[in-house]
Amino acid sequence: MRHHRFIAFGLLALFVSSLAIGAQGALENVSYEEGYVDWEMDIEQRLYVEGENAENSVLQRARPDATLGFTDVNPGGGPTQIFELTSPPLVNSMKGTINMSTYFSAYIVPIATAIQPTWCTSSLLTSPPGDDDSTTLTMSVSIKGSQVYETTITEEIDKVASNDPQNFSGEVLQLDVDLQAGDTFTLSLIAQHNCEGTRARIQWGGFETNAGGIVMTGKVYEPEASIRIDSSKRAHIEFLPTLPWGEDDVLIDGNGNRAVSWVLRGPLDSDEKTNKDRDTVMENSIGRIRMERDLGNNETAWIWTGKEQLFTGSSNLEVCVTTSSGNPNVDCHAFGIIRFEVEKDYEGFASAGIWLTLTTISCFIGLVYKGFNSEPPLPLPIIGALFVMMLLMLPLGFAQTNLSDEAILDDNALLLDAEFKIDGTEFTTISELMGDSNALVIGAIAPGSESAQDQANEFALLLGQRDDISVVQVVTGDTSLLSDVLAYRSQLNGSWPIVLDYNNELVSSSPTGNADSILIVDRTMHITWSETPTAGSKAMNDAIDGIGTGGPTSLGTYFSIFFPAGLFLVFLALPRQGWTKPEEPLPPGALWASIVIAGGCGVLMVHLPALLVSLLPFGAFIAHIIHVGMFLWFVQMCVVTYRTGSPFEAKLLGSLLHGLTNKSFQDWRSKEDMQRDVFLGVFIGWFAWLANPALIAQGVGASALNGGISILVAILILIGHVIVSGLTVLILRIVASWGGPISKLFGKFGADSFARFMGLVLIPISLWVTTNSILALFSIGVF
Repeated sequence: MRHHRFIAFGLLALFVSSLAIGAQGALENVSYEEGYVDWEMDIEQRLYVEGENAENSVLQRARPDATLGFTDVNPGGGPTQIFELTSPPLVNSMKGTINMSTYFSAYIVPIATAIQPTWCTSSLLTSPPGDDDSTTLTMSVSIKGSQVYETTITEEIDKVASNDPQNFSGEVLQLDVDLQAGDTFTLSLIAQHNCEGTRARIQWGGFETNAGGIVMTGKVYEPEASIRIDSSKRAHIEFLPTLPWGEDDVLIDGNGNRAVSWVLRGPLDSDEKTNKDRDTVMENSIGRIRMERDLGNNETAWIWTGKEQLFTGSSNLEVCVTTSSGNPNVDCHAFGIIRFEVEKDYEGFASAGIWLTLTTISCFIGLVYKGFNSEPPLPLPIIGALFVMMLLMLPLGFAQTNLSDEAILDDNALLLDAEFKIDGTEFTTISELMGDSNALVIGAIAPGSESAQDQANEFALLLGQRDDISVVQVVTGDTSLLSDVLAYRSQLNGSWPIVLDYNNELVSSSPTGNADSILIVDRTMHITWSETPTAGSKAMNDAIDGIGTGGPTSLGTYFSIFFPAGLFLVFLALPRQGWTKPEEPLPPGALWASIVIAGGCGVLMVHLPALLVSLLPFGAFIAHIIHVGMFLWFVQMCVVTYRTGSPFEAKLLGSLLHGLTNKSFQDWRSKEDMQRDVFLGVFIGWFAWLANPALIAQGVGASALNGGISILVAILILIGHVIVSGLTVLILRIVASWGGPISKLFGKFGADSFARFMGLVLIPISLWVTTNSILALFSIGVF
């Protein structure tokens, strides 16, 4: 039995030790996540008496200056009311448990002859037996007119100097307070002095020793601070002075500003509350302008806008508040840590590179399997070529945007015709604001943003330089109010409208998101240029001038799509027969010109719907719907290409172009070759459209809508698109012919297989981008 008892004690000890180790581990593994808030407070709240005498004294929150106030109390006069002082009303609520006390200081002064410090102390040498030489102070405090505290202190004063007075401190009483805005504190002081030949001088004001008043110890408030990181990874900091007496509780520093400072510190590990390493400071309040924002209900928020783009990861907003009543030797009477997260750019929920690589490989395996079982089977050289083609098509999947339920917008995105609120009942839209102007310059600003004035200054310069534009500033953000608009109108006093982003329609369809930014919108409703958080008038001027020559679009897009995503097109450009001399003379360069024109027309056919929508008054909603319709058209072309080897649109356009040539050319070059040129142009057009949907719609449309000479420029730009895109087809044809007889063999026996394989691989890619476009329209609010 004894050994069983030892075993039981051993198991119990093991159990207790494991609990201790677990508890220690739990303490060591503290994690500070986004949303963690901690305020370290100076819990002493004081109300000071200040004034030269009893008649002009006040009960105030701010620490008094060096000037001493006093009143003299003569002996033998009985209890004397010195004063009854009422504090300013509370601005914010004050709730909690406090320890309340009061204190004043006093010393004795002679009436006629010099006295010693022991004059009023009870002793046989200085006063006969039975004499009362004491001084009595009765201090009471009332809240909302009801007395909550009273103390009486009776002492014999043995101090004779103002700089070394005797302290009369009341007893400490614990109270539960629940005060609201408008409530007040009232301090009453009654004194009685009984020492003949002297007066009792009651003091207040001055520094710590004499600073009489009410002392309350306890946590009865907590400041409020928050931080928002915008789309450009810049900070917007908001502080609410929820101190009992509002902003008057915050000390005014030597620069005349309220003493609230902040630091953005990070990135920090999850188990790291803070640190003092200077390298972790990303930004601080030095040099930042504090703005004020009216929240209504007599609430005001202090706003700072950061300039630095923050590092991703977990970080701290650390706020230091210095109060007017706090210890002057302490820097922060309230120190707050607010943990926040700077998130990485959203990359979607499904990787295009991974999934489309898998579908490409699966398509190759399926086609090869089907080819082996067909009659006749696919030749091994063709299968090898298909394998190489598959490898060259893999980058095309990586070039697509990840599947995302949040729109990942291009820099020259097509905006919604966002509705803005002017006042309580009046609304306007982007198209109405633009009117007949060639461009609309939008300044997006958050409530209380420092950027608003910078934007306004540059807008004034810009409007002084040109009269063909419209300007508007739009207050954005989930918490923005019409009162923010009214405040900006009063502050900026600009000649342009300032409106509210109603329902966040601008934010949702803009590539700059909810960041302070400048957006220049052309007449096709595309963004032609943007910058965060503001921009100079010269840069804006240059961007507006560029609209008439194609804006941000570039003819070089057709060449950029080749490497690495479009190299596989070489397999589709392989010649199917060698060059033969025409029976009748043809103009020099007729072959190359026909390839350029046919390929360019194929590209133009793909972009034509988007161009027509931009030129015709359909509106942004229809333009977005047509955008999805074009994706569906892309899916249809890919399916038809897989089934028949070529889209019927390419065959039709190729036949039409071939029929427009003279008979000698038709006899020399087959219709199928020209159809193949159009076929190559069609898919180059699609790849260019995937890279930049606004390539022709904006590049040509915006210029044409400017009118005047810009219409001629637009026609020239359109011709440039046809020629340059056609040249890419010509380059493909030339490169594909470098193999000589080998190129002709693969072109003759593999052309149909190559085309079908491309169509098969593009089916999942087209479905992917179509799904993404529909999700994007839901995200930006089209549906």
